[in-house]
Amino acid sequence: MKVYSFLIITAFVLAVTLVVLIGCKYDVTAPQWYNPPATTVSATIDSISPAQAIPGVNIITIYGKNFTGAFDTSVVHNATTKTDTNIAYNGVYFNNVSADISSMTSTMLKVYRPNLATDSATVIVAPTSALVPGKFKPYKISPVSKKYGAIVENLMLFTATVDNAENLYVFSVTATASRKLTRITPSGGKDSVAKVLRAPIDARIGPDGRLYLIGTGGASPNGNKGIQAVNLQTGEVKVWYTAKGPVKFGDFDAYGYLYAGGSLTDLEIIAPDSTSKLFSVYAASEILAVRASYGYLYVAAKVGGNTTIWKHSISAGGNLGAQEMVLDWSSTGQFASRTIKNIAIAADGTLFIGTNAVSNAILIATPPLYKVDFFYKGILPNYCPYFCWGNGNYMYLISGNTTPAQEWTVYQVDMGTNAH
Repeated sequence: MKVYSFLIITAFVLAVTLVVLIGCKYDVTAPQWYNPPATTVSATIDSISPAQAIPGVNIITIYGKNFTGAFDTSVVHNATTKTDTNIAYNGVYFNNVSADISSMTSTMLKVYRPNLATDSATVIVAPTSALVPGKFKPYKISPVSKKYGAIVENLMLFTATVDNAENLYVFSVTATASRKLTRITPSGGKDSVAKVLRAPIDARIGPDGRLYLIGTGGASPNGNKGIQAVNLQTGEVKVWYTAKGPVKFGDFDAYGYLYAGGSLTDLEIIAPDSTSKLFSVYAASEILAVRASYGYLYVAAKVGGNTTIWKHSISAGGNLGAQEMVLDWSSTGQFASRTIKNIAIAADGTLFIGTNAVSNAILIATPPLYKVDFFYKGILPNYCPYFCWGNGNYMYLISGNTTPAQEWTVYQVDMGTNAH
């Protein structure tokens, strides 16, 4: 009986002790990280300019408060590999698509147009200095790029140009190694116009409606001295002019004169009757691009290691004014190591510059300062060796590469402005 009573008393004491211990555990103060902050700093978006990202809008400006730290990164160290990795843990988003920041202050963010098309994006600014991100909606972003012309053969593509009816002409290498000239109409039709032995480096529609091929290369006809003309109705191809040097690039002015040049060729000014004269300014230059636009001839030329874009006023009879420097390429910072492949000029003097970069190849430079920046950063395809401008807002961009193997196709890009 005494043993039984002792067991009951012992069990009771243990139970009381357990209750006391449990009570003590829950009386411990909770860690501070479970408590809400005493104050909260919020990022705020007040407005966005422009009101919507229509074609041609390259930079979107976000105004608000507490933006400091919107593009900070965290460095994570891997002890095994002994390497550091930068991880972006905040930033600016349109829905779930991040936007690259061009510049910022605590009250203003300039970001590149995101690779997104929607009528109702939610814009989010999430800086490290704020515990609550800023949000703004809806924001409309129009599409700006699409594949064009139903190019399905996956043949290597070359120089493209557009006629007055917005028919696009593209060269491709066929299985027999000849070069096929294909016409793509605005309605989506496609037909083969002609075959040539070699694809040109540059091509332009002349004032007579024929397609002129510049820099055809090879041994016939006359290396790349021969400028050929293609009758777009009959497909007939014949040599129109034999240049004095190996020309690569050229363009027609409003008077019907063709300006052509290449490496150490100077500019050859060729009249409609195919007589010619030399300009005698670029004899020591490697000419990289030629564009007649809005009363001026623009020439991208390299002398030694220095590349410059110049312009000359054009008057009747193929007469050019003095050199005026537009852009010293050595002053473009991160872009200075790129090679210029093509240029186009908008009515307000803005330059669109094609380069040899693998990604983000198209650049923009706006007067009067001509600061060079990316255009449609992260939106246009990689490997863009050629582009041409149509008669309106559209640029036609050839994309493709052989090493590494990549699909060859054409993109139609709405640039939001007219250009030549």
